[in-house]
Amino acid sequence: MSETQRLHPSVPFDTKSALEDDILPSGHKVPRGAQFAFNNYAMGRDEEYWAPDPLVFRPGRWLDKSGVYVKVDPFQFPAFQAGPRLCLGIDMAHLEMKITTILLLQKFRFRLCAGQEVTYRLTLVLQMKNPLMMTAERI
Repeated sequence: MSETQRLHPSVPFDTKSALEDDILPSGHKVPRGAQFAFNNYAMGRDEEYWAPDPLVFRPGRWLDKSGVYVKVDPFQFPAFQAGPRLCLGIDMAHLEMKITTILLLQKFRFRLCAGQEVTYRLTLVLQMKNPLMMTAERI
């Protein structure tokens, strides 16, 4: 789930406004009233954080050597925001994703139809540019 959200965040671009003067972790000063944006889509592909293969779908990057899931700093992986704006429904969202995935994969085998261009439109909520055509075979 985290690897999918890293590469395909449901909210690919977000903006914030500073209610008071602040200093970012990088040391940059942010004056009260300033507006700035961050790009979750690009952050999930940043080699500084996801090297050596930021464009590769590799779910194992979220596991430690013993196979236990490791949470990443939400400021590095803000799929559910971070700090005081952290999504209140994060645990429920993860539970829903797990249940839905398990139920579907227990009953179906999914295959991407050949000859598709899988691309996205960067809007407020990440959307497919074209329909994602797949076949579902009952197991």
